[in-house]
Amino acid sequence: MKKLLIIHLVSDLQWYRRREKFHYLAANSTDDFDILCISHPKSIFTIIRGRNFNYNSAIQDGDNLYKYDLFIPEGGSIWRLFNSYDKYLQRLRNHILNIPLVKKYPRKDIVNYFFRPEQEEIAKIFNDIPFVFECYDDYTIDRSNGAYIAENAKRELYLFRNSIVNFVTSRHLLEVKSKISSNIVYAPNGVNENHYVNANINELIRESYSKNIGFVGNISDHMDYKLIEKVVDALPDHLFCFVGPVLTRDALRLKKYKNVRFIGWVPREKIPEYLHGFGLVMIPYKVNKANDAALPLKLWEYLIAGKVVVSAPTKEMLRYKNIALIGNDASQFISIIRNVHTYDIEHRIKTGIRLARRYTWNNITRAMVKEMINRINSYASK
Repeated sequence: MKKLLIIHLVSDLQWYRRREKFHYLAANSTDDFDILCISHPKSIFTIIRGRNFNYNSAIQDGDNLYKYDLFIPEGGSIWRLFNSYDKYLQRLRNHILNIPLVKKYPRKDIVNYFFRPEQEEIAKIFNDIPFVFECYDDYTIDRSNGAYIAENAKRELYLFRNSIVNFVTSRHLLEVKSKISSNIVYAPNGVNENHYVNANINELIRESYSKNIGFVGNISDHMDYKLIEKVVDALPDHLFCFVGPVLTRDALRLKKYKNVRFIGWVPREKIPEYLHGFGLVMIPYKVNKANDAALPLKLWEYLIAGKVVVSAPTKEMLRYKNIALIGNDASQFISIIRNVHTYDIEHRIKTGIRLARRYTWNNITRAMVKEMINRINSYASK
């Protein structure tokens, strides 16, 4: 019997960042699931600002993949100041259960899918519906400063201990979270190899290919800007390109350098055009407990594109030190970039490509679907 998998998005950004994964999940479960991605919820102020959302029906984005933008007037923070939050949550539940696609399925054939500790309250209002939890990062630790977040730890504990299955995206997360639950499956990020075949170099960075140093991803406060600034300052003959949205003011300190270029957000299918224009790519994260747990999606994108990677020594990246070049501080980053030709680059590139081909979205999501079906069947038989 086909099930409905409701993926509860934290934001619209998550839809754009993870859409590729959702498509592969759908493609590998056409006989098992209809998949509905719900973006939670829009306030009246979002509409006033002119954002374009569909509030009446689910938009079909594939044979069995749908996207629904949830709008509840009570979702606004001002409304919550004067009304019961429990009442709002009940309205949220009723609204979701009355989405036309959801109404087609009996309650016993619906499964929820959550990503973050903050979604614990949604899991609780759907306490009659089983759920899957995917732990993408260690949200109990602040990635900017390594501080412990007790409230997130409490919420995450509920999700880990009450889900039918928990997916984690790194080996370090598997080790750490296994202390609170034995119901955990390793399901790392993946990559779409087809995007990286015969991609052309983007014109914005074509002129100095061999000395282009690239970073792809959110430019946020988990990055080590003191390290980056020292590297940029020491290598004025190299062009440092940052592809992705700027989400922190700390990054703006780099704008004073003539050899820094912020490209901005680009669609995921355009990323290969930039990666093929970089001579070397970076993962310049702060070293703390949160980043220790992160296995960046960008690693597989870098490797499948045949790039040489220089990375900070986070615990998860140290697992790949036979492929990535590890810089323990700014001076080592600078030395690696200046002397990259002295390393066994050809071997690292070939090894990286072979490894990345094991971590395709097709392989990852096929295994996830199989695991979810097995767990759903076990839950239903209880």
